[in-house]
Amino acid sequence: MMLSAIEWRITGRCNEDCVYCYGPKKDVHPLDEELYGICRVLSTSPVPVIRFSGGEPLLIKGIAEIFATLKEAGKTVVLSTNARRFTKLRPSIEKSLDKINVSLDGYDEETHSINGRRSAGFVGAIEALNDLRTTPPSYPVKVGTVLTSRNIAVPDLLPKMFDLLQQYPVDRWKVYQYIPEGPIVDDVLRVDDTIYRAVTQSFLERIGDRVDRPQVEFSSASDRDRAYFIVQPKGDVIIPVGDNWKTDEVRLGNVLTDKMEDLIAKWQTIAKEENHQRNISVMRPRDNSLDSIDRIILFEVDRDPTIDVTRLASLAHERTDIVEARLNRLFKNGIIRYSMPIINLERLGFGVYLVDITLRDASAKQDVIDRFRSHGNVGWLVSTTDPRIILAAVFARSGMHCNRIVGHVADSLGSSLESIEVSDVYEKFVLGQRYLTIEDRVTDFVFDHSHIAFVGEEAQDLADEERSVLASLRELRSTSLSIIAEQSGIARDRLDLLIADLRRRGIIVKFQPVYDVKKLGYRWFLVALRTRWLEGTQRVRFLDFLHALTRVVHINCMFGNWHLNFEVHAKDEKEVERILEDMREQFPETIVEVAVREIDEEYKFNFLADAVIEGAET
Repeated sequence: MMLSAIEWRITGRCNEDCVYCYGPKKDVHPLDEELYGICRVLSTSPVPVIRFSGGEPLLIKGIAEIFATLKEAGKTVVLSTNARRFTKLRPSIEKSLDKINVSLDGYDEETHSINGRRSAGFVGAIEALNDLRTTPPSYPVKVGTVLTSRNIAVPDLLPKMFDLLQQYPVDRWKVYQYIPEGPIVDDVLRVDDTIYRAVTQSFLERIGDRVDRPQVEFSSASDRDRAYFIVQPKGDVIIPVGDNWKTDEVRLGNVLTDKMEDLIAKWQTIAKEENHQRNISVMRPRDNSLDSIDRIILFEVDRDPTIDVTRLASLAHERTDIVEARLNRLFKNGIIRYSMPIINLERLGFGVYLVDITLRDASAKQDVIDRFRSHGNVGWLVSTTDPRIILAAVFARSGMHCNRIVGHVADSLGSSLESIEVSDVYEKFVLGQRYLTIEDRVTDFVFDHSHIAFVGEEAQDLADEERSVLASLRELRSTSLSIIAEQSGIARDRLDLLIADLRRRGIIVKFQPVYDVKKLGYRWFLVALRTRWLEGTQRVRFLDFLHALTRVVHINCMFGNWHLNFEVHAKDEKEVERILEDMREQFPETIVEVAVREIDEEYKFNFLADAVIEGAET
C-alpha cells in the first residue's frame, strides 16, 4: 500500500477555540531547527502530497518559505486553514498552493460560533472566499465542516450552508462527523451514527441531482479510521485509530530521529488502504474547474465574443470586476484559446473542402501534420485517436484547385499516405457550445444557428484596409474591440464601421470563440454519415433533429465521399452512441454508413487562413 499524502500539523498555535480541536495543544510549537528539519525530511520523502494543518498554519513565521521549499521539491502543497490570515498572506503563498481547504461550521456568525469558533472566524473565512471570488485561483477550493451534537441540531444547517457556498468558487464541500481525537475530547459532542446518516441523507434528498458547485462529500468517523499519516509540530508521527466512540493517536516514531522508510513501513501495518485513498483522493488538485458563473460567461462569450464586460456581468448576475477577473482567467488558463470571425468564404471566392487523410505508416504522422499545417490554404487540421487518421479543411477556389493543393502536399510526402478522400461542403451550421448551460436538448431554436450556404455567389473584392482589419481579427485574445483597435492602429469608430460593413456584405457571419474542449471536461467527436438522399421535409426534420441536441456544435452538409458530418462534445462515447441510436430509430433506412472519429489534438483552426487574407491562389 502506497502512502499518498502526509498531513503536517505544523503548530498547535491557533486563533480559534474549537471545542472539538483535533490538533496539538496550543502551547506546542516547533523550534526553528525542528521546523526546517521536518521540512527537509518531507521535501526528500517519496510522498507526493503534503497537507498543512494545525493549529493554524498561517500563524507560522516564514510559512511562505516552507510552502515554496516543498513546491520546488515537486510536492503538491495543500493548505487547511481557518482563513483569517489568508487574504493578507495570499500574495506571498499563492504560487506555491495546489489546493486550499477552508474551515466553516455555519452559515452566519452565530451558527459558525456554536462549535467554539469565534465570530471573527466566520468574517475571516467569508473575506477569504470573497477574495477568491474576486480573483479566482488556478487551484481548487474546498470547505470543511465538522458536525457535532451542537451544530447538527441547527434547523436547515446544511441546506443553508450549501446555498451560501454556491456564491463562492468552492469546488468541494466536505462534511465531517465529529470524532473524539486530540487534546479536547468531549463525549457530549458525539453524533450518533444513525443521526449523522439521517441528517446527511435528508440533505442529499433535498438538493436532489443538482450538479452545480460545490460537490458535496460526507466523511463519517469510520471513514477516517487509520486513514492518515500525521506529523506533529515536534516531528512525532501518529496515526489516529478508532471511530465515533473512541479514537487513539498511535505513535509510530519521529521524522527527525527515525528513517522515513521505517515510519512508512510501520504505518502500512496499521493503516486501512481504502480509508486512506478515500480521504487522500480529494487532496489531488483539479485544473480549470468551472462553476455556474464560469459556464454563463463561456455561454455568453460563445454567443458574442465581443460582448461588453458590463453586459456580461449583468447576464451572470455578478459584479463587473469579478466577471472581468474570471474572463481573464479563462483566457490565461487556455479554456478560451482565442476568438475569430466566421467568414462566408464564398464571398471571398473560396469553397470549403474537408479532407480525410489515411497514413500508410503512423510514424510519418508529425511530418504529414507539419506539411499540411504550413500550407496557406489549410484552415483546419486535427489528429484523431487513430494514429493513422488526420482530418483537414482546405479553402480552395474550386474542386480542381483543391485537388492541386492536396496533390502537391501528397507528392512532397512520398509514400507516407495511403489514401486521401475529399468532400465538398455546400452548407454549414455553427450551433455553438449550448451544452454549457443546457445539458440535453432544446425544443425551440432561440439560439443563433449561424448558417452559411455556398450557392455560387460572385466573389467580392476587399480593399487593403479591409484585409488589414480581417488580419487583425484572426486570433482575438480579448472581448474588447477597443484593445483590438489599439493593437491594429485603427481608430475604434473606424474599426466598428469596417466590421459593420463586412457584416452587411455577408463576409463576416458572426464571431466565434475557440475553446479547449478537453479543459472544459469534454471529449470531441466528429461523426461522418453517408446517407440516402435527403430532400424536402425529410431533410428539414433530419437537420432539426441535430439542431435540438445541445452536444452537437457544428454541422456540415457535403457532396463527395461523405454527405454530412457533425461535431459532438460529449463526456464519453456512449453519448455519441445514444445520438446515433435515436437517429436510426427516427430515420430508419436513412443512414448507409457511419464513421466516428475522436479528435485528439487540434493543430490549426481559422477561417482567415493566409490564402484567404491574401486573396492568393497557391
